[in-house]
Amino acid sequence: MSDIFRIDGLFLGVVVTFQDVTKVQRIEQEIRKKSAHLGSTTKYTFQNIIGVSQSITFAKHVAAKLAESDFTVLITGENGTGKEVFAQAIHQHSPRRNEPFVPVNFAGLTESLAESELSGYEEGSFTGAKEGGQNKTV
Repeated sequence: MSDIFRIDGLFLGVVVTFQDVTKVQRIEQEIRKKSAHLGSTTKYTFQNIIGVSQSITFAKHVAAKLAESDFTVLITGENGTGKEVFAQAIHQHSPRRNEPFVPVNFAGLTESLAESELSGYEEGSFTGAKEGGQNKTV
């Protein structure tokens, strides 16, 4: 991850952060493999979301519509607001309900690993190691 700092167009500096993500990747892959063997691990549906306020009713309506689409859904909110319940309900309502459900807590991931969870990644994208070597042009 790198950030370039400018004020009024004037270059001030660059901060680059390097982190070894191989351990996190390995653990994530193990979880995905185990989940694939277990099948769907959700237990909540929209019926488990019992709020009746206008805002919760609207949130459930939007979530149900999103579940029927092929869109990626990012759920944000404070601790204890029911993000996991909504995520499971969306999964249960989706055409993928019989596929494995693997929740990802982005708060515990680096920016690059979170980005890969959302958009996928290619071999060697974290380590730079690619089969057959890597060609660099400067």
